[in-house]
Amino acid sequence: MKKNLAMQQTDQTKKQQKRIPQITTRLEQIDKVLNKLYEDNALGTIPQDRYEQMSQKYSEEYYTLKTELATLQEQLSAYENAGGRAQKFLKLTERYAAFTDLTPAILNEFISRIEVHERDKKRAKQAVQHIGIYFNYIGRFENEVTQLAEPTEQEVRQMREEIEEAQKEKSRAYHRQYSREYRARNLEKQREYDRMKAREYRARRKAQAAAAAPAQ
Repeated sequence: MKKNLAMQQTDQTKKQQKRIPQITTRLEQIDKVLNKLYEDNALGTIPQDRYEQMSQKYSEEYYTLKTELATLQEQLSAYENAGGRAQKFLKLTERYAAFTDLTPAILNEFISRIEVHERDKKRAKQAVQHIGIYFNYIGRFENEVTQLAEPTEQEVRQMREEIEEAQKEKSRAYHRQYSREYRARNLEKQREYDRMKAREYRARRKAQAAAAAPAQ
């Protein structure tokens, strides 16, 4: 775990350390542009609507970059002690090494957040959907075991085919059930119709017999 976190730290910190001076330089540039815009507006050398449009654009970029910079600095600070974070997580696992019930309290101590990604097919009732689990102290932990658990493209296709086949079978089962119920309803209607016609026939025969009988 310590080795894995150290590798994550190396890859992430390289990207973050490269990004920070880029953000800092851009922030300085934007700050100069905003000062120039303010000066031009005060001197009346730029139309008011143009000033507001450009000022809003650069201000939005400025505060977006400031937020990104703060996040990167926080992440770099968190990566400074990978071994210490790993040790905290290991102590947590030792405490719950033999638990029998997975309670909300245990989940809250282990898991920082769970990310649910988009379905591979939108608006589908059944689809393949990935989730990412981030643990406290160590983030999203990956090693040879968890990587083996990640489905391959072939497995994803197979799961999708199985889901589609299950949907088709569900539809076929529904139609079979509907057909049986439809036939049963119509059979009962036919029987009722036959009983009605039989009653009419007996009543007619009885009336004919009564009419043919000699008067007393």
